[in-house]
Amino acid sequence: MTTSQGDIQPAPRRRRRPAVSKNQHSIDSSVVQSPVAEEEQKQSSQSKKLSWKLFGTLHFISNDQGHHNIMSGSRLYGESHAFGLVTHFADLLPLDELIFRRIEESASFISTLKRCKELARVIKKSRAPTWPTLPTFDLPPKQVCDELLDCYLRTSESIYRVVHIPSFKKQYDALWTSGPVRSNPVDIDVVDATTRLKRPKSTIAAFFVLLKLALAIGAAVYDESFSFRTAAVRWMYEAESWLSEPNVKSRLGIQSLQIHILLLLARDVVRVGGDTVWLSAGELLRSAIFLGLNRDPAHLPVGRRALAAEMRRRLWSTVLEISVNSAMAAGGPPLISLDDFDTTAPGNFDDEQLEFAPTGPDMYPEPLETWTTTSLSIALRRTFPTRVAVVAFLNGFRSHRSHENTLVLDKQLRTALRELQQTVSSLLESGCDTKQAQFAIRTIEFVTHRFLVALHMPFFALSLKDRTQFMYSRHVLVESALRICQAAEPAAGHGGDDFARSCTNGSISNRLVIVQASLVVAVEIHVQVKETLNVDGRATLRSDMVAVPRASRDWALRCIECGETNVKGFCFLASLAAYSEALIERPELERSETADVLCKTMEESADVCLSILQKTSDRLMSPTSASPEELDAMGDPHLPVPDFSSRSRSGPSSIGDLDFFDFDTLLTMPNTNTNDPMNWWFEG
Repeated sequence: MTTSQGDIQPAPRRRRRPAVSKNQHSIDSSVVQSPVAEEEQKQSSQSKKLSWKLFGTLHFISNDQGHHNIMSGSRLYGESHAFGLVTHFADLLPLDELIFRRIEESASFISTLKRCKELARVIKKSRAPTWPTLPTFDLPPKQVCDELLDCYLRTSESIYRVVHIPSFKKQYDALWTSGPVRSNPVDIDVVDATTRLKRPKSTIAAFFVLLKLALAIGAAVYDESFSFRTAAVRWMYEAESWLSEPNVKSRLGIQSLQIHILLLLARDVVRVGGDTVWLSAGELLRSAIFLGLNRDPAHLPVGRRALAAEMRRRLWSTVLEISVNSAMAAGGPPLISLDDFDTTAPGNFDDEQLEFAPTGPDMYPEPLETWTTTSLSIALRRTFPTRVAVVAFLNGFRSHRSHENTLVLDKQLRTALRELQQTVSSLLESGCDTKQAQFAIRTIEFVTHRFLVALHMPFFALSLKDRTQFMYSRHVLVESALRICQAAEPAAGHGGDDFARSCTNGSISNRLVIVQASLVVAVEIHVQVKETLNVDGRATLRSDMVAVPRASRDWALRCIECGETNVKGFCFLASLAAYSEALIERPELERSETADVLCKTMEESADVCLSILQKTSDRLMSPTSASPEELDAMGDPHLPVPDFSSRSRSGPSSIGDLDFFDFDTLLTMPNTNTNDPMNWWFEG
């Protein structure tokens, strides 16, 4: 085909792009920039750097709005993180370059610290089982299991409701009344006697995983030495392996959600990945929303059983607690707001009331002044709106930071705490379990004071310059820090203080808070010594304040003796105690003398830790030296397992009309996830 010359059109000329250097963007940012971004550019950001061999390199970032972030390596922490304290207090203690250099140049301290780290790796490796760790039927003897389960029920379950206790105990009791175990749960199929259908392999394993997580949490308060720590780590690994199954849909059920909740609680208590719970809490929150727990059961077709509705409310409250507490510990935003759910707080019911509750809306909760197994969970839920606002205020980089807003949140927190104390007083008069109530009360007060410390911390340094405007924040900060430090001490007259044990044996978040509070008290002592000198040259200090540094040091030493492997916390608190005592004796302490005191204390503390870690390592590496508790945790080879293929009246099928464990019925339930026997109960 031919074309004429007039038909030919010249090819369009391609416009050459302007050269772009490596340091330029190909698109002009001023064209697409939002007003928010433009406003952010106007804010001046400041950054300073602190490098120390003990803690690595920290970058402190702040802007004109008063927000502070800390970057350690590739991790960014908000102001509620324990590192946030360093941002405000780094210049208040005499920790200058001279002292840092003296400590870092101490060959004895550095070599001992290096050896401690090597032993810590050996200890952690010896505790960790192989991966993946398939769930097994191995459990300690029944008497030990009974005690571990009771420890869990009277501590964690009293605040963070996860299971329906009567139903859980019936299934637990059934474990010890059936035939012997001959293989792993993942290798067993249970055949239905009527339909001849096989129960999924994961059904039996799921309850064992749930039970072992409860035992792991209870092990932290079982005794003073956390003798079941190695077993607790293994039980957690089994749960992690079970939840890591590639088939995600098989884990979208109520029982899987319960396992996920207990796993996150156990990670914090047993200190296995406890510092990253906030990351996993995001998946937990979305799983709960996917199951509709963020909508109140009154708006959903989940059945008319009172138990179904109440368990959904209880689980959602626990999910909220994990979300806000993990965000507080990680220094991250809560990622949940009051607009994201309408699920009401649980009703004030005892578990036994719900077990045989009638269908329909005929159940009426007890008055809030009446003690039930849910009373303390309800009391904590009432403080959630204020606590989530505090976390968003501290860690949201666009929140408007001001002392006025701080005082508003402070008033709300104090009002909630006052109402809580009044409620607890009424509950104690109504005949509640005193030991259980004491643990829950101290836990809730600990949480509240933790939020008050984080809220007022940014204004401590300002209070030293402006006593009229910011003195209240200083007072609240110091008093709350004192309450936190005192909570870690065993209560007088209580044999086996559960809360003190939980602070010593477990809960990495609680430990960081105690270290943080101890630093607040040490700084206050330093400031008061410089401010309030008597004519004889000695400062007048409160006795309870003076006792804190030494008590915190002794507490940190108990943590090492109970199996903790991170020695930096003890060395740090020991140096604070030595400095505080030296300062009280000689207020005009010279810099060189301060360096001598801190350097000597660091060396002595590291030597003490090395001796303890060496003994722990030798014991773990030598099976013949295992404690009786560790041998018990290896499992009972004769442990029975429920015979789900029969309908023995001595087993779980003897419950009656509410035949919760009747798997024959479960298999024929319409629209039921057969991998999760809990679904039938909770979905009505």
